[in-house]
Amino acid sequence: MCIFSSLMKSWLVIIGMWVSCLSVVGQYPAYFNYTIENGGPSNEIYSILQDKQGYIWIGCDAGLYRYNGVRFEQYTNPKLTARAVTGLCQSPSGTIYAYNFNGQILLVKNNKIDILKDWDKDVNHLSTDTKGSIWISSSKGVIQLNEKTLKWKSIADLNGDGKKDLQGFSNGIMAQKNGTLYYLFEDNLIERKNGKCYIHPINLQNPFFITESEKKPWVFGLVNGDCFVPRGTKYVRKAFPKLIRLLEGKKLTYVQEIGADIWISTHSGIIRFSKNSGAASLYYPKIAFSACIKDTEGSYWFTTLHDGILRMPNLDYLSWNERTEALPHDQISHVVHGKGSIFFATTDGELGEIREADEQLKVVNHPIRSDIGAMYYDSVDNCLFFNKMNTAYRYCNGNVEVLNPFTRPVKDFFRLKDAYLLATSQGTYVYSLPKDGFKEQRCVLQDWSRQFIESPFCKSIFVATNHGLKELTNQSNQWKPKRTFLLNKQITAITKDSKSIFVLTFEGKIYQITGNGNCKLLTKLEENYHAVQLNYHQGKLLIATNLGVIVLRLKTGAKTIVNRYTGLNSNNISGCVIVANNCWLSTGKGLHKLPLSSIHKNDQAGKIILRNLLINGKKVGKKPIYELNYSDDLKLQTDGLSYRSNGNFNFAYRFVGDRTGWILVPASVKELTIPRLPLGNVEMEVKLIDHENRSSSNRLRIKLVVQAPIWQRWWVYVLSAGLIIGMSYLIFKRRIKQLRTRQEIRLKQLQLENELRLTQQNALKAQMNPHFLFNVLNSIKGFIYENDKKNAAKYLGDFSSLVRKVLEMSALPSVPLSDELETLTLYINLESMLLEEDFTFQLDVDDSLDTGGVLIPSLLLQPYIENAFKHGLRHKKGFKRLFIHVSEDRENQLLIIQIQDNGIGRTAAGEINRSQNAAHESFATNANEKRIELLNFERGGVIGVEIEDLISELGAATGTKVTIRIHI
Repeated sequence: MCIFSSLMKSWLVIIGMWVSCLSVVGQYPAYFNYTIENGGPSNEIYSILQDKQGYIWIGCDAGLYRYNGVRFEQYTNPKLTARAVTGLCQSPSGTIYAYNFNGQILLVKNNKIDILKDWDKDVNHLSTDTKGSIWISSSKGVIQLNEKTLKWKSIADLNGDGKKDLQGFSNGIMAQKNGTLYYLFEDNLIERKNGKCYIHPINLQNPFFITESEKKPWVFGLVNGDCFVPRGTKYVRKAFPKLIRLLEGKKLTYVQEIGADIWISTHSGIIRFSKNSGAASLYYPKIAFSACIKDTEGSYWFTTLHDGILRMPNLDYLSWNERTEALPHDQISHVVHGKGSIFFATTDGELGEIREADEQLKVVNHPIRSDIGAMYYDSVDNCLFFNKMNTAYRYCNGNVEVLNPFTRPVKDFFRLKDAYLLATSQGTYVYSLPKDGFKEQRCVLQDWSRQFIESPFCKSIFVATNHGLKELTNQSNQWKPKRTFLLNKQITAITKDSKSIFVLTFEGKIYQITGNGNCKLLTKLEENYHAVQLNYHQGKLLIATNLGVIVLRLKTGAKTIVNRYTGLNSNNISGCVIVANNCWLSTGKGLHKLPLSSIHKNDQAGKIILRNLLINGKKVGKKPIYELNYSDDLKLQTDGLSYRSNGNFNFAYRFVGDRTGWILVPASVKELTIPRLPLGNVEMEVKLIDHENRSSSNRLRIKLVVQAPIWQRWWVYVLSAGLIIGMSYLIFKRRIKQLRTRQEIRLKQLQLENELRLTQQNALKAQMNPHFLFNVLNSIKGFIYENDKKNAAKYLGDFSSLVRKVLEMSALPSVPLSDELETLTLYINLESMLLEEDFTFQLDVDDSLDTGGVLIPSLLLQPYIENAFKHGLRHKKGFKRLFIHVSEDRENQLLIIQIQDNGIGRTAAGEINRSQNAAHESFATNANEKRIELLNFERGGVIGVEIEDLISELGAATGTKVTIRIHI
């Protein structure tokens, strides 16, 4: 406790030493500045005008310029004897008039500048009427210029006394639409109407000005603030205390009326004076102004003698910043409202206070240069709380005191009846009142917390945390969590009306929570918008973001954006507070005050103008329809008049009916080059899309007839089609003839090949049958020689059956598998009689196989059985075995026949054959191989044969295995 008290005292001493106040007033509208440094024509501007098309004309020391919202275009003529231009005006015909400092009168007509011939007088001022006259005031009097003939005449009787005035110096002139002419002559204001002159004495000893007005003008003296106003048919001197005070010591440069306001340009600022209320305001007193206008989009343009052009989008949006010399530091981080004052903080830790009554500004210099984490105004004790470097401070009655030098990183304060809630990055905590030491008492939540709001429908407090919106209730004099909305969502900001709470999440979604707990999604901000604060006011949500303030109308969902384009100094909004009917914003470039009534959607979306249409680089005059060839180069020179966009807009064009949609071109492009022209009758649309993605108020519609190339003309298509059809017919006819000839030759070849194959196959069968019979007869002969009658009789019976089967099957290309197996069984029985020792034969057929329904080539298997006996089993000593297995592979539609013997093997049989007869070669095997080759040639891969030598583990031959696969 002692340590804390000593620290507190030392902090108080330091703070007390460094608190100082600077009271200043300096709140002015934000502006865009066009100077020679950023592309403007000059810094010394004398005159400005917006013509009927919407272009801005500039008269300056560098000459005459026209501005289209992107670039300044100079108008010059070699006949000019001086560059500096002023006195801009436009006649009803659209011609621009001005004069230079050598007295030359300039005319701009049809976008060309010319000089009034034979003019030899000086010029003080120019004005135009609706009857085709240009009125000129000069040291030679008042001169009337006929616009059609460009002839002029002087007004001899300037004061209407019937006498010719020899000294006719006139210091100002103003012609009205009704034909009335006002000018100054001999300390009098002369009103010339319907051929009569009315003299209004102006008792001023110095030059004076006539306001540019659609009604009777006001008259102002050059200095001292003298003013004469019309009262009935007379002019009377009128004193306006506020205006006199502002004009004191100022030299006037120009006076003009815009609506109900008179704008008085001086060397020390520009004054806005309301004719209705008498209110007067001075803007930018350190700038020398020369003229001003209000454009069709609602922006005000001010010309200056040293600082170029100032364009102010909204005069009602006031700002305090370095530019207005109201603040030493521009970057504002927080803004809150207290009793009768607006409090704000800069990013380097300075505090500021603006009194609502007189908007007097007080800046508090804090010794510690560090950003402020949170600001809160306690309406109970009428003091401001803020946190800096984990230290809590209180600002009251111009003094700053330390409350606790060891707080957590505070994001928000909230006053309870007998304590404070602090939202910190480490959780929500209860602190005691300052009178009790402002000590930490207990933790309520452990979630990162950033804002409090009192519930509009019950006695609870809502906390914005990183894991949802937490509701706290007082239970037994302790604040505890009750329920959570939007669980696990990071809550960025909250606000309320009388029935709902509005919640902004980190992902840019805005929800509305009602008293019954319903949570409704209202909208989602675009990805590039990062919102930091919410405020509710009369059915609207004001959302502070990095790209300005979004005003969301809850009833309709419509959005209005307030940003640099609409009158702010910066788009980066860090805080927002609503006081009465004003919105106060803390931004990256000062503090702003916006009347809520002035925040409205601007429906002026700009205008697009076609300056020139170029075909193959040549300008083409205006036509209802333009005819082009397919290869012609089409370019459009367009101007986009969208001054609020400040050059940030696009041109867009499309061809009506084309599905490709709008093609965007940036505003910086001087010419729209159309790279591809559709053929035929087409209509092209061109428009402007401004910075808010709104289309221009007008569209250019250009009708084109694009001629196709000669090879795409209709008669060329018809002729080409005829030639193609004729040639195709001849080629087709010749090709058909060739194909028929080839087909006949091929058919004859196929017929011969088939006959040859059938002949070869039958010949092979015929060869095979005698060979088979020869082997069987040899076996019968053996039994007869051995005088074995019983076996000979049995053998002869089997032989007769076998011969009958073979003869029947020889005439058939294919036979059922059952017949082939029956024939093999007869043959095997006959062959087994010749073996000297025991012989076992086993035939294994799968039960699922329909042997009667499966067809195979006739006598296909017999040669392999013959080889098994002749070369394998006959030379084997001991037990002999022959095994035949027949199965079906249904998936691949194969009949698999395996023939396996336990004979001496092919190697040993080959050696025996070579020793007995070196020239011997199995006739049956070779014949069968040729037969299989022909069968496969005829049907394509029908039969496959695989022969495998069986070897024991010791490497001895144990027989031969033949696998035959037949497609079925």
